[in-house]
Amino acid sequence: MRSTFRLLAILALSMVASSCLVPVVSEGMSMSPAIEEGDRILFSTYVSEVKRGDIIQFRHPKEPQKSYVKRVVGLPQETIEIRDGEVFVDDVRLDEPYVDSQYNQMKTAVPPRVIPHGHYYVLGDNRDNSSDSRLWGTVEESLIERKYYWKYASGPSR
Repeated sequence: MRSTFRLLAILALSMVASSCLVPVVSEGMSMSPAIEEGDRILFSTYVSEVKRGDIIQFRHPKEPQKSYVKRVVGLPQETIEIRDGEVFVDDVRLDEPYVDSQYNQMKTAVPPRVIPHGHYYVLGDNRDNSSDSRLWGTVEESLIERKYYWKYASGPSR
């Protein structure tokens, strides 16, 4: 009886997980080094809250047929600025341990701007090779489809 209950619980959990978790094979280098091309990752379709530092999958604001993966660095109503490659939120430098200096050589600058209500400012970790909010603006909350959950396999050796 106890083993039957345990088996049913495991089956129920796996059904819930399979309906909430979506496997994705990473394309491109914009999230290096956290996510490399060919990495196999799981995204959760359950997105109740978006926080700074989250990696999200969303529909591109200007080309909704395309799906992008980026990191959230700015939240609604915050003032974001990039000076000499460093991100500032409300005039405080953002600590970004996930950005490797070898992927942030261009030291771009973006003047201060307030992120609209219901929007997020997203950047690739590989700042030198990323099409992101610096180029096409913020991501509306309704365009966010999934949130990074786990990397379960690394891509082929480079």
